[in-house]
Amino acid sequence: MIKLGINQTLCCGRHTEHGIYLESMDNDEGSRVLLPRNQVTDSMLPGSLVEVFVYRDSGQRPVATTLKPYITLGRFAVLTVKEVTEIGAFLDWGLPKDLFMPYKEMKRELKAGDKVFAGLYLDKSERLCATARVYDRLALNPPVKAGDTVSGTIFDYNPKLGAFVAIDNNYLGLLPIQKPETIPCEITCKVQKIREDGKTSLAIREDAYIQMDADKELILKKLKAGGGFLPYHDKSAPEDIVKEFGFGKNAFKRAIGRLYKDQIIVIGEDGIRLKKL
Repeated sequence: MIKLGINQTLCCGRHTEHGIYLESMDNDEGSRVLLPRNQVTDSMLPGSLVEVFVYRDSGQRPVATTLKPYITLGRFAVLTVKEVTEIGAFLDWGLPKDLFMPYKEMKRELKAGDKVFAGLYLDKSERLCATARVYDRLALNPPVKAGDTVSGTIFDYNPKLGAFVAIDNNYLGLLPIQKPETIPCEITCKVQKIREDGKTSLAIREDAYIQMDADKELILKKLKAGGGFLPYHDKSAPEDIVKEFGFGKNAFKRAIGRLYKDQIIVIGEDGIRLKKL
């Protein structure tokens, strides 16, 4: 069966003045698609196999191409906005016909030249469309373990939770950092754990016993810049900690605990203070 939105191997069939008809390898009767003449090569003889991507042309007819799109059905990629109209945005996905993103599938206002992290799906009319609403579409439980280094794309940000990361542009991860200057952006980080809900907790930091020294230095620097006082303590909201320091509350508690043990700070109900010598 010939399917829209994926790369597939099809069998060369009848040649016409418009191109060559490709047929499904399972001999599904009536299942064929045209490969335009400008993409037909001399090696495409009847019965030979060719790998193509199938999508719909401007007349909404299925058509094959030997070009490789930047994204396939059910997958995700960073794409560039080429045009925004009254009905939605059109994205460059490496094919002659731009990819349509309806307004309802946008997460923010877009303009030509913007980058957007998008997924590819089939709408109710069997049209291939893009969506920026990818949170619930990303997979869970990636094949990784704690301590592994992974790459991904930051595609969204929540001040209470941190950055949302698409690990390998496929799996959902959470990273407690300050808001990046640009979204989407690529990042390399470490796996902390796979949560019970299948989401992956990430960190861009070293193991706790190594990272603590750097965290202490950052807190001390901010304390001195703040005149010896900061309005943060072990009962502060996690989102406030992330916004101010760029790391999570557990790391903050470890660092101030060590500073307190070393008699460098005093922890009060209203915040932390440098201890007077």
